Amino acid sequence: MESLWCEKSANSIVDQYVDLVGRDLALCLYMTRLVGCDRRLVLHGGGNSSVKAKAKDHLGNEQNIIYIKASGSDMATANPTDFSSLKLIELRQLRGARNLVENKLRGLHRSCLVDGTDKDPSIETLMHAFFPHKFVIHCHANAILSITNQIDASDRIASLFKDSLTLIPYVKPGLSLAELAITEFENNTNVKGLILSNHGLVCFSDSPKIAYENMINLVSLAETYVSTHRPRLREYNEKQKYPMVGTIAPVVRGAYRRAAIKYAKSVSQSSVPSHVVLSFRANSQILDYMDGSELQRYACQGVPTPDHAIFIKNKPIILTFAESIDKFSGSIDQLFCNYIRQYLSYVDRYADKNFNVDGIVDPLPRVALVPGIGLFGLGTSVQEADIVADIAEANVDIITGAEAVGQYCPLNESHIFDVEFWLLERQKFAPISRPLSGQVAVITGGAGTIGREIAITFAEAGATIAVLDIDREKAIQIASELSNRALGLLCDVTNDESVKRAFEKILEVFGGVDILISNAGAAWQGRIGEVSDSDLRKSFELNFFAHQRVAQNAVSIMLRQASGGCLLFNTSKQAINPGKDFGPYGLPKAATLFLVRQYALDYGHEGIRSNAVNADRIRSGLLTDEMIRERAAARNISTEDYISGNLLKVEITAQDVAKAFLDQALALKTTGDVRTVDGGNMAAILR
Repeated sequence: MESLWCEKSANSIVDQYVDLVGRDLALCLYMTRLVGCDRRLVLHGGGNSSVKAKAKDHLGNEQNIIYIKASGSDMATANPTDFSSLKLIELRQLRGARNLVENKLRGLHRSCLVDGTDKDPSIETLMHAFFPHKFVIHCHANAILSITNQIDASDRIASLFKDSLTLIPYVKPGLSLAELAITEFENNTNVKGLILSNHGLVCFSDSPKIAYENMINLVSLAETYVSTHRPRLREYNEKQKYPMVGTIAPVVRGAYRRAAIKYAKSVSQSSVPSHVVLSFRANSQILDYMDGSELQRYACQGVPTPDHAIFIKNKPIILTFAESIDKFSGSIDQLFCNYIRQYLSYVDRYADKNFNVDGIVDPLPRVALVPGIGLFGLGTSVQEADIVADIAEANVDIITGAEAVGQYCPLNESHIFDVEFWLLERQKFAPISRPLSGQVAVITGGAGTIGREIAITFAEAGATIAVLDIDREKAIQIASELSNRALGLLCDVTNDESVKRAFEKILEVFGGVDILISNAGAAWQGRIGEVSDSDLRKSFELNFFAHQRVAQNAVSIMLRQASGGCLLFNTSKQAINPGKDFGPYGLPKAATLFLVRQYALDYGHEGIRSNAVNADRIRSGLLTDEMIRERAAARNISTEDYISGNLLKVEITAQDVAKAFLDQALALKTTGDVRTVDGGNMAAILR
């Protein structure tokens, strides 16, 4: 590990922020980002940093304050708003306090804020405040954690770092840790930093560059020590990464959902997400880790630092892939059941009598290890699943290092429980639950006007979106605009291989499919007795067979998940009420309407719902201004009368169609439904 400090870059940050927040915080910001950008040092909201300075309060009085990274803010992307400002003197007066109640810590921190609108400061604010140094930086370096998770950690650290560092025994963050840390520093003021057992490394200085480079040098020393003991890794070909993922991932997602539903039925209230997205990881180190003969021991012993348990629980679920996918599918439900039972036993061992198990506890796994294949992170969004997988991958690195230098020995699980269920920690990472959280929705024709509105509407409802379109660039662009991290893919729905590739990619990235909105289409016109055979076949290929093609691929995945699913089709009012000279479009749409009903009939017992929206006269790439003029002329009316030619005399928009599809996706007990979105048309009313 090398120092990335660059005076030119540091000065650039100072120039950018000095007028807004001053030189001191600007330099702290630069130091913070340097540490945050290296995943071997911190991950996703972990670690913290601070700087002491002078600033004026709201009355204009100059005060000694401390700027500290806000709780949960990411160091890699930190901005001035990610720091909280607190009154330093008031914090330091708490040293020696004997009646500070742990659950009052947040309120105490907020009472010391200079600006009451600031975010909650780090839970380690008191430790930062007690140190006399201007700059303080704290990381969770993998190599440091490999060494501290040993029975003889103190001897190893003393031998490796000599007098450069002092080891602090594990203490839960708060006043006790802050007092122990400052006391140890005062006993040896020559140290460059402190190692917090099972919790990382703290370095300090009156210079941000020295604090940062001391950290880099000390971590480098630890990395060298660990790397000299590591075994040589197997050769790994990236092309081997995904052959089985598309087969295994849907089975894992389905097992999770069935377990979540079963658990929710067994308790009075449940906070367990019913769906998850998967994030897959595989490399030489991960595969070697899972091939170890003692995998069950070191993988299920506990996390290297309590912070990780908030994201990934204290243990993963291990899913051994047997001889076939059928055997794997047949055993996976029991493995999830066993995991839940063991997790609830863990909670029972350490929860006090006032602990609301039903309301707080989520006993399902967040990391699945599949030996020989790779690991999966499970989350209610792509972002959450990626965070889980990142931390799981870091744990593999830490534990592999610990096993190389000695034997992995994490904290007692009682300490893990204290942090995992500590309200201060849980609050900063609590996901926002939305109706479609954890569900994967695939939208064909996703780059068109209606497809884009469907993507936006479903993303706002929490779904993870795959935008499929024959225009790859537009699909990618629309995916990039969504609130959730989405996937934009080239897909020609009239081509078997193109559709197959698109769904394989969705499995690789998200792990499965829950909702299909089959929306792609185009309009051919002409009097039916005069239309060419070629045009009619082209229309059937896109407006009927393409719906069948994508539905078959989606259903294949849903059946592997064995946890239901939802098929939604854009069938058009033409399926019920044909328009003059519009037969080439209406005929395949009518066939698609019966396709909807056939899927409802054939797959209802599998929990797969099939519904349709019959929309009419939506301005889009299909119904262009030119076509509106043509259709109006065919009916001998004005374009205005044509576009609002319904009982309500209103124009129907793409957003109206998207909302109708969302309603159907949320109607869990409805199948075979055909929803009209046309402002009212007596000839198109089904019943």
